[in-house]
Amino acid sequence: MHTAFWDVLREDLTSDPPRYEHIVKLIGEAKEDLKSLVLPHQINLKNQIDESIDLDTVKRRFEAKEADPHQYTKYFIDTMANLCAQCRDENIAKLRTIDDPTECFRNIMEVLSLMKIDMANFNIRQYRPLLQQQAIDYEKSTFDKFMENQRGMGIDPLASTYKWLERAFNRLKTKDTIGWYQIQTDRITSNSYQTPLTILNEAYCELLLWDPKYSFPETLELDEIRYNQVHIATMRLLILSTIMTVLSHLTGSILRDYESIKNLLKSQMIILLDDFPEKKKLKDILISLSEQVIKTTRDELDKYDKAKIIIDNEENIKDAITAIGQHHVIEHAVFKLLFFFRS
Repeated sequence: MHTAFWDVLREDLTSDPPRYEHIVKLIGEAKEDLKSLVLPHQINLKNQIDESIDLDTVKRRFEAKEADPHQYTKYFIDTMANLCAQCRDENIAKLRTIDDPTECFRNIMEVLSLMKIDMANFNIRQYRPLLQQQAIDYEKSTFDKFMENQRGMGIDPLASTYKWLERAFNRLKTKDTIGWYQIQTDRITSNSYQTPLTILNEAYCELLLWDPKYSFPETLELDEIRYNQVHIATMRLLILSTIMTVLSHLTGSILRDYESIKNLLKSQMIILLDDFPEKKKLKDILISLSEQVIKTTRDELDKYDKAKIIIDNEENIKDAITAIGQHHVIEHAVFKLLFFFRS
């Protein structure tokens, strides 16, 4: 459809006599795109564009054979050169080398589209600090109202936050932590593992493995949905990484020699993990994953006459993968790498 328009335009301009209906409409569209790139304070430039590209005048001049398309392509290119970002200078230079009016207008419209994207990105950069500050102010205001309402009802507004931090402190105290911590030898004291930073790190680790039996900390309630998304992504990453580790252990160096098979397995597991935890429980998803892993590795290695190691270890692979769900997630070696802190 898009190509057909330019074919029609070329036919219009080369016919005898030329037809100008389509090019007048195109000039009007290009004019509006050009005006959209003008900053609010550039009133004179906007007025100049309106005066230079008055469509009634454009149509009349074409009909009277007082103008040709090249005059308008030159005007657009010159004006675009004054408005474009530096990264579009090369595009503008290429426009100046195109003699065919249809091809030139086609490229002008493409460059105008790129310039509109540049302008949108510029506006985002300009307004981002303001939008971020407004978001911060909104969150502060909302949280202050929440605190005031809770106190008005005689409720501690930070009760869940205190309990959340207290659980982290107690885990550090008993050395039954979610995170894995390594303190520099010359900095170890009796309270090395109970510094404010370490307590906060441990508390945030709990968010990634959040147990819904606890109330979410009030100080983070506005971001609860996002933390839940990170929690789900963390669980999926741990499952995928643990399965790949188990598989590498059981197959020895075979898989290490075939990067494409590992990449295929990962992509397939990512798709299957989309159902976890919303639609499938861990036990069910591990059964599905084990079956897919065995099938894929067997089929792919069969291409190299090396499927025997999978066939001989099918039950071991299936048992090892399904057994992942029988242990607490923090017991897996991959978990230790993900939640390791050094200070």
